Amino acid sequence: MGRMEKRTLGAACWLALAWVAIPHAGAAEKPAMVEPAIVVDADTGSVLHAEAANQRWAPASLTKLMTLYLAFEAMEAGKLHGDTPLTVSKTAAGQPPTRLGLRAGETLSADDAIAAVATASANDVAVVLAEHLAGSEAAFAALMSQTARRLGMTRTAFVNASGLPAAGQYTTARDMAILADALLEKQIKAVDRELSVNEEHPNVVEMNAAEGDGLAVFKEISFVTGTLEIDLRGENNPGKSFIGIAFNIEDEETFEAVYFRPFNFVATEQIRKDHMLQYISHPEYTWYKLREERTGEFENEIPEPPSPDHWFKATIKVSEKVVEVFVDHRDEAVLKVERLTSGKSDRIGLWVGNGSSGRFRNLHVSSE
Repeated sequence: MGRMEKRTLGAACWLALAWVAIPHAGAAEKPAMVEPAIVVDADTGSVLHAEAANQRWAPASLTKLMTLYLAFEAMEAGKLHGDTPLTVSKTAAGQPPTRLGLRAGETLSADDAIAAVATASANDVAVVLAEHLAGSEAAFAALMSQTARRLGMTRTAFVNASGLPAAGQYTTARDMAILADALLEKQIKAVDRELSVNEEHPNVVEMNAAEGDGLAVFKEISFVTGTLEIDLRGENNPGKSFIGIAFNIEDEETFEAVYFRPFNFVATEQIRKDHMLQYISHPEYTWYKLREERTGEFENEIPEPPSPDHWFKATIKVSEKVVEVFVDHRDEAVLKVERLTSGKSDRIGLWVGNGSSGRFRNLHVSSE
């Protein structure tokens, strides 16, 4: 048995998306008649709408986008790992709210630090990351400004890692759009879908409905065997709600996936009940081919299924030869199948089927 490496990604997985829509997140340095805003097509880079996009304003919490960007760069370079312990200094512990309230001398993992900055906008943890990566917050702020220039953010300067008010710290809506795009490119590749963050619940990522299957492939998450846990939410829309997670993704057409048909959760006919849950291995083994040639082997009913319009938890255990699927907190697998291909890739992603949208949250990855 190999070493178990557990990454509790939660909402931090979505941080590249959580701030892609650039708000006017701070008071402008000078009074303005219009509030800075910009909307950019993430696929083409086209500006769809702009209001005072080059006007300087204080970035406030959006500063943490750069803090997180540099944390991910450090991970890519092997200088920071998810389980790296980070120590809280007196300076970090003394930061004003919003904060976790950590005490000097306490430690937390880099994964937990990233999650706290991304989802709780924790000022104390932003300083913890800064001090670990650059030795001091001042040195880290200089690195932030250097990175901004490298990315083409020509009207941005940083003074701290948290976004707390500080003279000389400013940005523009256009520059923040550049940073958001860089984060998105670093974290997730969307295929045949648009990704967005739920306005009321920023830890929820949504994929829109469109023709064909859709993928959102995580670039920085490696997984071959182990356990994938995720909360899913489809809808009671017959023939138009297919939601799950893909793994062993070789390319846009070649992958394995486990997915659900929530509209069948309320089915009364047994033939539809038997089609609540599905395993596939594209491109060879589509749901249709498996149903025609190996009926009942790769799909199944879920005993006491969740509501089709509510959140439910899916746990997928992947070994070299077998895939097991658990729903909510049941101890027994609702589907256990022999894999129809061997593991050739360590990429995973969110998946929706033809004509389907979907909502996702709380991804946890345990690699074996």
